[in-house]
Amino acid sequence: GVGGGAGMYQPMWQSALQMQVEERKRMMAQQIVQQIEFYLSDQNLPYDSYLLNQMQNLAIRATPAASDSTENENKQKEQQEHKLSPDEVKLKEPNVADLTKSGRAWLPISLVIGFKRMKMILSSLENDQEVRREAVAQTLMADSRQLEVSADGVYVRRKLPFASISNGLTANGGVDTANQKTQGG
Repeated sequence: GVGGGAGMYQPMWQSALQMQVEERKRMMAQQIVQQIEFYLSDQNLPYDSYLLNQMQNLAIRATPAASDSTENENKQKEQQEHKLSPDEVKLKEPNVADLTKSGRAWLPISLVIGFKRMKMILSSLENDQEVRREAVAQTLMADSRQLEVSADGVYVRRKLPFASISNGLTANGGVDTANQKTQGG
């Protein structure tokens, strides 16, 4: 009887607290995914000269984390590359300029989490670059359909090229921004 009531009381407020914590984590995860997917989206990235320059200048060669489709491609690539000399392999690697034009070059997660909006989203985590990078990498791997994280959890990129690569980077920026403004009111 009587003792049982007290025993049940404590787990109830603990579980309520736990639910709040979980809910906050879920909200933060959602915001992380939405924000970084926006940075690398068709709507933003083609016009974001800072990110495009970073992609091209850093010229990162990262190994994609094994999602099913890229795993098979990588296996095929490896098989082909074993037959080639190192110089020939270099030529086979996608050119960073081309990757950048298609929006599929890698960006360091550490760069992205330095942005003001991301700092706000991550403010409840301790202010430690490694902790935050790891949290973002894990979240994107688990929850983002549009982005892939490198095998080491350090870099992020789009899974797909820009919707209209034919437009290139000069995608008639003026027209697009004008349209966005009028839609926004």
